[in-house]
Amino acid sequence: MTTILQCMASVRPSAGGPSTSSRALAEALRSQGARVVTVGHNDSDRSSDTEAGVVKLPIRHRGLQFSFAYFAWLVANTRKFDFVLIYSLFLPHSILCSLVCWAFRVPYAVRPHGSLNTSDLSRHRFRKMAYLRTFGRFTLHFARFIFCTGVAEAQQAQIWTNTRTVVIPLGIDWATLPSSPVHSADSASILFLGRITEKKGVDILLRALHLLQKDGYAFRARIVGSDDDGLLANYRALSDSLDLRETVEFLPFAGPDHRRKYLREASVFALPSKDENFGIAVAEALGSGLPVVLTPGVSHASAVEEVRAGVVTDRSPEAVAAGIASIFDLSAQEYQSMSRSARRLAETRFSWPSTAQMLLDEI
Repeated sequence: MTTILQCMASVRPSAGGPSTSSRALAEALRSQGARVVTVGHNDSDRSSDTEAGVVKLPIRHRGLQFSFAYFAWLVANTRKFDFVLIYSLFLPHSILCSLVCWAFRVPYAVRPHGSLNTSDLSRHRFRKMAYLRTFGRFTLHFARFIFCTGVAEAQQAQIWTNTRTVVIPLGIDWATLPSSPVHSADSASILFLGRITEKKGVDILLRALHLLQKDGYAFRARIVGSDDDGLLANYRALSDSLDLRETVEFLPFAGPDHRRKYLREASVFALPSKDENFGIAVAEALGSGLPVVLTPGVSHASAVEEVRAGVVTDRSPEAVAAGIASIFDLSAQEYQSMSRSARRLAETRFSWPSTAQMLLDEI
């Protein structure tokens, strides 16, 4: 039996895609006979939470996402595993994990989940460049491979390391998606689903919605996600200033039941993100048969454009508004054709059993 350790900064589900996908990957690996343990900080408000296969350690330095308990646990337990998967790069746990793996000769891979992409490196660039030339170089150099979820992410990672990159697309949890999605362009409902951060382009989407409203389109919009960067108050104020108070609803991080409801009730999914190395929310939208409006930096954009599962636009309010309007203007037959294309694209690309098998083949 292969034993695998996943090392993360946070195991809080609302922390975003990596926390959610690590659970799904662990389950898929277990279904193929592997033993998987995930370790991370428990930075939720429920410090006593327990979860099978997940080790939740107390965090003492929340700003640094570091704790001595994490390091002590790694020293005591890493040798029990055949392979380690390290999530993220520019956080203390990643260098600690790689150092412990190197010391105990336990092979590991790094899943940077977009942190080596140009747009991510532009934030706090000086600190990140210093890290890449020191601790980051060590972590990347001694890794068996870099686990990327798309070709574009792999290409950007290769700029910074000679370590082999492996492209392994993630899956989606089909059980959490609408079982019988029935979407209609007539419902005119727009959904944004993701963390509320600057790169996601919520401000661009709001300005696009304002333009749609000025052009006479009647619609409702939901912006759903955790306020990771403290931007929600600014976006609410922007929404009010654009006369969208009665049109746009801001909602917190959504669990599976709420996500299913939002996906079922939407007619268009919009993500004008600067950069997405995978975009689990986009994959879920496609799996729900929901036409998407994306910008070129989102990893699924070329496939969406190729099979006409949505629209790919420039990253400007005018272009995003035009993309959404083009879906609103589809006939019922054209809309259903696009919806079927979205579903087929997801069915052929996003399978957790396939993801798990590809990872096991590399290990």
